[in-house]
Amino acid sequence: MIFIGTEFQDNFDDGDIAGWTVGAGTVDPVGGRAVATIASGGADYIRRAGTARAEYWSYFTLCFLPGYTWNAGAYVQGTGIASTAALRLLVGLERNGGGTADWRVTHQNDAGAQTISTAIAAMVGIDHEVLLHWKCATAPGANNGVVQVWIDKVLITDLSNVDSDTLTANGMIVGSLDSSASVNMVVQIDDTAIGTYQVGWDGPDLPGNPWSVTGTSAANTAQTITKAALTGYHHVLKSYSVSARGGTPGAGIEIQVKSGDVVVWRDAINGNTPASARHRFRNGIKAALGAALSVTVSAGGTSVITEADVEGETTL
Repeated sequence: MIFIGTEFQDNFDDGDIAGWTVGAGTVDPVGGRAVATIASGGADYIRRAGTARAEYWSYFTLCFLPGYTWNAGAYVQGTGIASTAALRLLVGLERNGGGTADWRVTHQNDAGAQTISTAIAAMVGIDHEVLLHWKCATAPGANNGVVQVWIDKVLITDLSNVDSDTLTANGMIVGSLDSSASVNMVVQIDDTAIGTYQVGWDGPDLPGNPWSVTGTSAANTAQTITKAALTGYHHVLKSYSVSARGGTPGAGIEIQVKSGDVVVWRDAINGNTPASARHRFRNGIKAALGAALSVTVSAGGTSVITEADVEGETTL
């Protein structure tokens, strides 16, 4: 699996936990996985710190093994995004009324740790894919921090109103930062990654993966569709299809493609609106390494709206 914008990643296939710091308890590399033995409560985790940032994505797989025991109300705080040894967004488990496990989300805001009981069952003995997105609020009182959790490609937690402007994150905790005293459980964690862009499955900018963007302008307004710069990767424009409609006929459509700030393609379609332009590039137009790729569409006339469909891919 390829991860984009990663601060670091580790699949533990080398049989060690070099680069990680032991936080507490027991987490060992076994069979190409990090195995946390959570027993008698407290913390059992390793951690890894990178650069302090306002936003992080994280991906990992998690499997908790059959044969665990715990009492009513017990929980395992879990694995996820942290600031050294302080949680930011962790995914763990809690015992439901029937004695089995539900997913439990714990995140940090400016007031402290916040727990979300999802009431969504977690299956025993299988690998679950976990994708996390944490972003701090932009300013005091903005209350626009983000907390998102996907389990097996299903969004189970989606918050965009978190008061977290005083916080940053810098890495991962693997294992569990805390657990109830009655818990005896073995949890396997693998394919860990944390980064500044989406990491994990179906990332829109995974190398070789196609992407498409559709845009509609306001009247008499040029529209620009942009694929943001990705360090170490090229965006490649494969095709565009644009049209102008409505309003008073004008001077047609102009399409301008840029690699960063440099214009690399321009096409002008003369004639009255409605007008349209469609172009498919045999080898694509490749933006410079690490540069943004943008397509700007404008149309002449009065109250003219443009529609654009842009397709491409991202490559090494």
